[in-house]
Amino acid sequence: MAVPDMVLSIEALACLLIAAAAALGVGVVFKYIRHRDQLQPRLRKTERTLEKMRSQITVKQELIRQLQQEIAVLRPQEERLSSYYETLVELQTEAERAAMTEEAKAEANDEDEVEQERRRRRVRLGTG
Repeated sequence: MAVPDMVLSIEALACLLIAAAAALGVGVVFKYIRHRDQLQPRLRKTERTLEKMRSQITVKQELIRQLQQEIAVLRPQEERLSSYYETLVELQTEAERAAMTEEAKAEANDEDEVEQERRRRRVRLGTG
């Protein structure tokens, strides 16, 4: 067997692949060991935070249940108040429209009276 055939054989390639994987594993372990001093306190802090959050879950779930019950009681009142509010807004809008209409009529009447007074003066003066 020639040297190129031995290098390209399945067994040789498998050995190279295993050696590369082992080297990669060793490199990762050494890199972790180098950063372990920095990572350990962060890990402990994260675990404490996680434990605290897990312990609060039951308390918060009970609070959520209570609030859901309160919401269920208040839902019909909210619907009634919403309909009252909509009615009030409609009434207010109608009142504003009526006020604007009255104001426009009053202005028109004032303008008509001014015009009529001008015509009367012209007639009295004989120019009209």
